[in-house]
Amino acid sequence: MKEEYRRNLCQATHCSINFLILFIAFNSAQNIQSEALQQDNFGQLGFQSIAILYLGVAVGCVFSTVVMKRIGEVQCMALGAILNVPWILSYALCGISKDTNPDDRKFYLQPSFITGLIITLSFINGLGQAIQWVGQGKYLSDCATESTKGFFFSFFWSFYMASQIFGNLIGAFCIELMPQQIFFVVLSGISFISFFFCLFLRKPVSDASPLDELESPPISERHFSSDLTMASLTETIQPYSPIPQRNTEIKQQSIITDIVSIWNMAKTRRMRLFLLQQFWTGVSIAYYSGTLTPLISATLPNDSDSDKLSKSMLAMVAFGVGEVVGGLLIGYLIDTKGSKFVVIANVVIMILMVFFTIFYSVAFTYSPLAFVMTFLWGVQDGGVNTHCFEMLGFEFANNYEPYSIFNLLQALGASIFLIVASFVNDQSTFIGYSSAIGAFGILSCGITYFFRFRETQEDKKKKKKMKRLQQQQKAMSVSTNGDYNRLLSEDMNNINRTEILDHKLSSDASSRMKFIELNEADSSQLIASSNE
Repeated sequence: MKEEYRRNLCQATHCSINFLILFIAFNSAQNIQSEALQQDNFGQLGFQSIAILYLGVAVGCVFSTVVMKRIGEVQCMALGAILNVPWILSYALCGISKDTNPDDRKFYLQPSFITGLIITLSFINGLGQAIQWVGQGKYLSDCATESTKGFFFSFFWSFYMASQIFGNLIGAFCIELMPQQIFFVVLSGISFISFFFCLFLRKPVSDASPLDELESPPISERHFSSDLTMASLTETIQPYSPIPQRNTEIKQQSIITDIVSIWNMAKTRRMRLFLLQQFWTGVSIAYYSGTLTPLISATLPNDSDSDKLSKSMLAMVAFGVGEVVGGLLIGYLIDTKGSKFVVIANVVIMILMVFFTIFYSVAFTYSPLAFVMTFLWGVQDGGVNTHCFEMLGFEFANNYEPYSIFNLLQALGASIFLIVASFVNDQSTFIGYSSAIGAFGILSCGITYFFRFRETQEDKKKKKKMKRLQQQQKAMSVSTNGDYNRLLSEDMNNINRTEILDHKLSSDASSRMKFIELNEADSSQLIASSNE
């Protein structure tokens, strides 16, 4: 394995295992709570609580960047894990209340108290999730490089979504062996283990030399626009300042400054073309957590409540397998084929997913087709999210503001469509809702094809340089004493140097100016040599 892969592999593995443990608890609770709370006579509280949670995520995105800058990405992930514990525990009260005689219920077992508690804790947990995911995005982006981004993001996603496999397997068997309230207590304990495990995360190792670190800040501290032009370059150049001072300035930025900065990034043309795909990831969450399990349960009208839950969670194991397969597949395609090719792959996967979902809704009978449907939903969700994470971490000027935008849009999508999903309760509405959702998903991800990917721009620059070199070769007469060959070799070296500097172009404005100065010097040398 190459050094650039090994350098931060331990840190990425530690982070990935931490999220595996945390989301075994979170995803299992999220997938069954809508059905479980209906069985406990709490009506649509399950849908409402998840919708409120994602509303909290949307609100938390406003200040998540500020919190991350002040306390650090590791502490952000730990905070998100600990806030997950009381949220899961609150669901246990529903089962205890149901099993308690109404006349013997204490105040904390009254349905009105439990409803208020769950709604409050859902919102607070949403705030923690917003902070946690911004921290995770920055941490993993700092682990990766431009050439290893597909590997690291798919590596993380495989661990993260393996939680769907283990969590649903645990749920499928434990729900028949223990009361659901005990099951929720067990899940809260797993979440606490994740919090403790998170405290020992180490910071990623930079691949830059000490001189590089002094000359240019890491990607997570860049503040110039990704649409910066040569005309505006000179206006953005700032005098050299040591890294500690720069970090202090970043931490002292106000929440208003951060909001304005995030808004400016969100309205750039490149980001606008990417907004719908980010919103779709929230719609996908709403469907697989709020509709897939009820849809499968609805095709089991003669089974007991516990059997419905057990079989639904067993089918969701295939969803977890699909998440892992989708994440690894898209990560491989990003590194080998490029992000633009991945857009086409995601759309093809989504078309297959929509077809089998509608087919299962029309058949409306529990069969192996349920496992095919959930598997394809997993492949789609894993692929689209891996693609989003890679783009958020490497296509923009920094790697924390894009994650704030992503979390906001994902939260809004999940919150809105979870409320809509609460009204989907029979075969006809399942068919209509699935068809509409599928069409929206294909459109949302398809638009990203017109996004101007950095890799495409770099390829165009390279072709332009080679074309210029060929034109120079035709225009210049070949000298018999070998001067032309020497000049051509020097020009090729200059192009190689230009490509290396072009890769560092996005580090900061000062490196851009050095790039311009070096190019001018090389051009002058080339002209002088030609005249001679």
